[in-house]
Amino acid sequence: MSTYKVFESRESIDYVYVIHRQLDRIATIRTQINIITPERNEADRLKEYIAAVEALYTVLLPELRGNAGEYIRRAYRIYFLLQKIRDSSGEEKSKLKEVMFKVLPKEVLSFLSYTGFYLNYQPAVLVLDLALEEMIKRLNAAGLLIRGREVVVSAVGGVNKGGNKV
Repeated sequence: MSTYKVFESRESIDYVYVIHRQLDRIATIRTQINIITPERNEADRLKEYIAAVEALYTVLLPELRGNAGEYIRRAYRIYFLLQKIRDSSGEEKSKLKEVMFKVLPKEVLSFLSYTGFYLNYQPAVLVLDLALEEMIKRLNAAGLLIRGREVVVSAVGGVNKGGNKV
């Protein structure tokens, strides 16, 4: 009879840290979404943003996701419609735009009608923003967003908030 040694390793993963890392990644990608370089075009940036928002969605517990999944699915659909619109012309292009506007959430339609135009992939970006907003609201309600605290810095020999010399 043979014996086997079993080693059990345990690691703990800080869920809040994982969420904050992903939110930081999303913020970085979102701020660079309109920066076009020879290596990275708008479609690449949008795909990166979709992937980042979807990754956050994936790591969240179902009760923290809200309707974000629906927004992400719409963003994918809009992305592919915009690709087809870009490659088409004439009547086909008009029909595809009609389909896209039917897929857009009312909040995005309202914004686009207010501005009167949209830039290339902006409708998909705005839908992803809604997904992100939905998740952030849920995270905030669950108390999983790290709150900052006020730090007062004074010069040597100054007086702190309590009136004490430092």
